[in-house]
Amino acid sequence: MSAIDYILIILVLASLYLNWHLVQVCRSAMKARKKALRDAQRLLKRGEEAQEQAIVDKRRFLEALGEAFLLIGPAGHIVLANTLAKELFQEERLEGRKVGALVCNQELLGHVQEAFDTDGPVTKEFTLSAANSPGGVQNGITAWHLDSAITDTPIKEKRILLRNVTQNYLTNQMRRDFVANASHELRTPLTIIVGYLENLMEDNLMEESPGLARKFIGVMHQNSQRLMNIIEDMLMISKLESGHKAILKEQWFHLTSCVDDVFSRLDSIREKKQAALHMNLSLIHISEPTRLGMISYAVFCLKKKKKKTNQSERVL
Repeated sequence: MSAIDYILIILVLASLYLNWHLVQVCRSAMKARKKALRDAQRLLKRGEEAQEQAIVDKRRFLEALGEAFLLIGPAGHIVLANTLAKELFQEERLEGRKVGALVCNQELLGHVQEAFDTDGPVTKEFTLSAANSPGGVQNGITAWHLDSAITDTPIKEKRILLRNVTQNYLTNQMRRDFVANASHELRTPLTIIVGYLENLMEDNLMEESPGLARKFIGVMHQNSQRLMNIIEDMLMISKLESGHKAILKEQWFHLTSCVDDVFSRLDSIREKKQAALHMNLSLIHISEPTRLGMISYAVFCLKKKKKKTNQSERVL
């Protein structure tokens, strides 16, 4: 064989070796690629499972909030909402819908839209009338606390929380009404006591008319008892608000003593109108007979409302 033949044989062998080596490299690359693809699929699946679990945990957290929750995107579309929000807006589906396009309570929606349009956090309380209160409220009003803020995510979304605070609102309203009524009730007996004291001091009634003086003293004693009862009521309410238990005793008593107190306060009006007051009452059952001042005030207000009726005679 010539040198050329040897060279050709070497070239063929080298070509075969290179082809074999290339095949091995390709096989290795394919195996590595398949392994990398399987690893990527496993990681993607784990990521999807983690994302699904995070969504489940987030929804579980939102359902446990006890408040209506809305997450609104920059364009005004609702990204996330819990069940309380759906019940509040009376919608089965809120995600993906635009806030301004909801067909629901427009008064409530106006407060939510205002919070979304405002840059920065918003904290406010508002009331809704019975006609516009969600949940089928027939009487009175409902009160709500709204809290909104912008999230820290790259996409600036608005988080809105709505909490029903009607009970707190009514409690505070009752407290304000009680303070106003208590102030009036405190002022009335004090004015009566001061007036009778001035009469006793100026007119020397103790010597000239001891019977009338004793009547004045009796009226002042009754009104001092009214003051004591009002103060006891205020102390009882203070104890109830601080968590102490107060026991109200139920006893039978004569309502006539309460009405007599009202009649005595109406003596001047009755004499001026030349009216006759008659009473026809029986026993009733009520808590704390010492709280007659409250009933007296209620009856007195009732009498004031009936001023436009027959002035010659009152029958109670």
